[in-house]
Amino acid sequence: MTSSPQSVADLPWDDPKKFLEEIPVLDMFPLSNWDNKHVILYAMLYALLFLVGICGNVSVITLIRHVHASIPYDNTMIYILFLCCVDLASIVPLPMAIVDQLLGFWMFGTALCKVYRILEHVGRALSTFVLAAMACDRYLRVCYPHKRISRSHVVYTLVGLSVFTFLLLSPLLVRSSSEEIVLKEVLLENPYRLARVRIFKCMDHLDGPPLSIFIFYMFLLGFFIPVLLIFIFYGLMVRRLVHRSRTIPSSQLPVAKIAFYTIAISVFFVVCWSPYWIATLYNLYSTFDEDEEAVHQASSSFIYVMYGIHALPYFNSASNWLLYGLLNSQLMRRASEHKSHYLSRVEETKNVVADPDEPLLQNGNHHAGVPHPPPHHNVLQKPHSRSFGEVSSVLPRTSDSLL
Repeated sequence: MTSSPQSVADLPWDDPKKFLEEIPVLDMFPLSNWDNKHVILYAMLYALLFLVGICGNVSVITLIRHVHASIPYDNTMIYILFLCCVDLASIVPLPMAIVDQLLGFWMFGTALCKVYRILEHVGRALSTFVLAAMACDRYLRVCYPHKRISRSHVVYTLVGLSVFTFLLLSPLLVRSSSEEIVLKEVLLENPYRLARVRIFKCMDHLDGPPLSIFIFYMFLLGFFIPVLLIFIFYGLMVRRLVHRSRTIPSSQLPVAKIAFYTIAISVFFVVCWSPYWIATLYNLYSTFDEDEEAVHQASSSFIYVMYGIHALPYFNSASNWLLYGLLNSQLMRRASEHKSHYLSRVEETKNVVADPDEPLLQNGNHHAGVPHPPPHHNVLQKPHSRSFGEVSSVLPRTSDSLL
């Protein structure tokens, strides 16, 4: 006698719950989404963003470490290095998102679900905070050049912003988990077995008022207010540069280049993140709509559009290294200055050693019977002994650049 499917609700026993607890359970996963062309397309896009973002950010971090191997970090390089690390953290969960899209369910458990949720949101707030802090730092350097901000102050600021970000994201860390969702249950006979089609999803478990509160304070504190500060600081900085350019030659103060670079950073960030926040706020508003069927139909119609909108923040994290690194003229100029400074010091050292009138060689010849030079000769040598300081004073110094 073959097994025949029977609905769990049609059980003839008085206590079906106890009966189901005693029979074996066969758990099965549904078919994957390999035949869905849209899912494959977005998976390939995410994979490309992951590769470009990882390679680009790692290359910039390596270049910064190489340039500053023997010279201290300045404030700008600290911010850029930290931004690259934040972008790396934002891109790391992309492989898990790709697998989740292709399979149609979460397969990494609760621990990685918490990590995934935190890393997914860390770029949405921490990057904005760091950009605002960097804009404030550049504004102070331009408008108040005599007020120096130490590197330790920058490090403490970044640590404080990181702690504040994780406090904002603490609800996700506490409540996120991998939740089992049973799609269908069928009772098989001879022998009795319960066949279940189930999936797991990484859920944040924020519904109703907690979700609304979380979205609103993340939007205000993690996007709107920092972006507003960014544009205010850069606007004041550009206005000061334009005013200063009237007295400083354009070759020494490239106002147009500085203005374009700073505005491009802010505009690129806003362009990539604004659609995400608009869609998030719209989705939150639609949940209060009384017509649930219309909401469901609208969500089904725009599901692939939402995939694209959610890809924009990843595109921002994967492309930031172009603006903060390779296209940053300061970084490349630092490499050139570091090399030129090193070669100048080596050449100066060779000249000092090769000069027969140096005091070091005179002291060495004193033991061989060579008399001391007359006192007036030492007086003539003083300018030569100070040549190191004089040469170093005219060499290009490594200081915080506006770019």
